[in-house]
Amino acid sequence: MQFNQYRAELKNLTTELYRAEIDSELIRKDSARYVVFDIAHVNSQAASVATALLERNANVQRLAERLNEVEEVIARLSKEARPRFNPLLWFSTERKTLVHQLLEAKKQRFMIMKSAEEAKKSLEVAGKKAQQIDGALTWYMSFDSASAGDRLNQLNRRIAEIQAYLPGLERQAVELDVQLAPVLNDLTAAQRRKEEAKRLLAAAGDFDRRLTAAGNTYEKRMIHEECRSKLGNDKPSQLLSRAQRDAEAADRDIEKLRRSATQVAKRQSRHINRIIFDGNNLCYARSKEFIGIAPLMAIARELKNDVNKIMVFDASIRRHGFNEQKLVDAIGSGVTVHIVNGAADETILDLASGENDYVVSNDKFVDYRSKPAVSGGRVFRHERVDNTIMIHELGVSTTYA
Repeated sequence: MQFNQYRAELKNLTTELYRAEIDSELIRKDSARYVVFDIAHVNSQAASVATALLERNANVQRLAERLNEVEEVIARLSKEARPRFNPLLWFSTERKTLVHQLLEAKKQRFMIMKSAEEAKKSLEVAGKKAQQIDGALTWYMSFDSASAGDRLNQLNRRIAEIQAYLPGLERQAVELDVQLAPVLNDLTAAQRRKEEAKRLLAAAGDFDRRLTAAGNTYEKRMIHEECRSKLGNDKPSQLLSRAQRDAEAADRDIEKLRRSATQVAKRQSRHINRIIFDGNNLCYARSKEFIGIAPLMAIARELKNDVNKIMVFDASIRRHGFNEQKLVDAIGSGVTVHIVNGAADETILDLASGENDYVVSNDKFVDYRSKPAVSGGRVFRHERVDNTIMIHELGVSTTYA
């Protein structure tokens, strides 16, 4: 199972690049061929070959007719030269002449057949040449130089795009490989445990069936001893129970690790344009105690600078001595701060309307389930333990004073 989707994308893009480079090279060769194509010379060749075809076809027909004539002569002479009932005629001058004529006719037949075979080969050569010329003319007449140029430009642009994109994609793939490595190592180990449990199930099951079929106590004792020797325990039933437990535990681990790997891949490959923070939500403990903006300051430092960070507060933040400028000064210049006049929930969700916009809040937004960020699962929860703030979906875990 492939968890690193960047690897699949790399494979697809590399294949596309390879095919695009081949196609572009073919178009360049065809374009160069089209430029130097001598249509007058090829038409002249076509006319010459057409004449040659007529002549060689006529020659084949003529040789076929001559061969038929010789066959008729051979048939007649064979009949006339056949020995008669009278032995006195076998060695007559007349018969000797007929036999000589028959031999000459057979020689002539051999020579004609040889010439006919050569004539057919010559005709085939001319036919193939005619096909090649016809194919070249058809290609030339159908080749659209302007379209080929446009297609070549498209391919070259796409090749440049892929070549520019591949190095970054390779880095992303490597980064995700590093993130996935511990989980995949554990997954491989769990799969090995399952295979081992399956082997033990099969072996113990075989011993258990043999015990059931054993005819006497001696046979059963020997089976128990063999089971101890091979599997380390002479009781197949106990081994079956253990193997079943191990297999089920391995299955649970495999399923959990697969989910974990999928989650790691999802987090790593997620493209985030903007993160909208529920500012007040992060400034209060679960006891509703105001703990200040230190968590927000720590998160702002932790997050990458290429992510647009927007922190939205409701009007209650003013009671703690903050206005927008004081919040910006405290949190940092890389953050946009906005204080709404009233409740902030709807403003937060409206700001996260894009598919690459996400919200950080522990609010369930039950009154705004139709908002894209809520319905699309783009609301990330945060956890606070002592003075550590964690946002698992963003890979954030940082302490604050």
